[in-house]
Amino acid sequence: MNLTARIYLLEYLSGMIFYSIGIFLITPPTDPAFVKYIFVGGMLLILVGIWINTYLKKTDKLDERGLNNLFKASSVTILILLFLLLLSGIILLLVDIHLIFSSGIISFILAIIFIIHATTFRTLEIKGD
Repeated sequence: MNLTARIYLLEYLSGMIFYSIGIFLITPPTDPAFVKYIFVGGMLLILVGIWINTYLKKTDKLDERGLNNLFKASSVTILILLFLLLLSGIILLLVDIHLIFSSGIISFILAIIFIIHATTFRTLEIKGD
């Protein structure tokens, strides 16, 4: 596994971990309470195990082109998020909606941020800029 794939996989797995936490926080309690904890906890345990295994693998250092692509991906991610925040602000001004952000929704938003950044980084690496 090269370093580009490792970075992409770590970011994607981080997004999946936050998504799983969001699922855990949003789902209602089950009749036997331990069922929810067993299934979601098992899913999180597997994801964190894969994340730690990927993180501990020895690879080369990121070269200058890879660092530039990582910085570009961060900039594009911030621009996309600012655009989405501006668009949602305009929509909230036009439509009378009251939003309540729970911890599950915030976890979903963090997952989306990680996945946008990972996808942008991978696209820039494949493109070869």
